[in-house]
Amino acid sequence: MWCITSAGFCTSNDVVSGALVQAILDDAYAQGDFHRVYFGEIVAAYADQDAAHRLSEAATGALPMARP
Repeated sequence: MWCITSAGFCTSNDVVSGALVQAILDDAYAQGDFHRVYFGEIVAAYADQDAAHRLSEAATGALPMARP
């Protein structure tokens, strides 16, 4: 549906369990499925012509977010 292109700098950080309070670990990471956070400069963004319509319908549950 959309693509963001990044240039310039890009870096990432892994979520470190030891830096989080237990309540967040229990609520957001109960399965231990920690993720990686990416940081960068967005220099361009592109969308399908019907993206706004598809997003509004997806928000109401009328459409899935991704095309088959």
